[in-house]
Amino acid sequence: GPSIKIQAVTIVNETERAILTGNISSNPLSIVSWYDGSRLLKFEDTVHNTHLIIEKARCTDTRNFTLTASNVVRVNVTSSIQLIVNCKYNCV
Repeated sequence: GPSIKIQAVTIVNETERAILTGNISSNPLSIVSWYDGSRLLKFEDTVHNTHLIIEKARCTDTRNFTLTASNVVRVNVTSSIQLIVNCKYNCV
């Protein structure tokens, strides 16, 4: 089945672009989904590499995102990626 390689933690400063990256090894190729909790953010069909881009990261974007890969051999292989956004100011 698919295997996912990720950078487990991505750290950016507030207002910077955050790029979360996953590399999927599978034969046949996998369908890939990015989730914020249960909310589907992005869906890609048959890819090796996938990116989730947040153009201007905010403090409130600090959380775990889930990357899921599925193919006919195995469904829903999942990895979690943590995004940490450093605040410029107090984000309270």
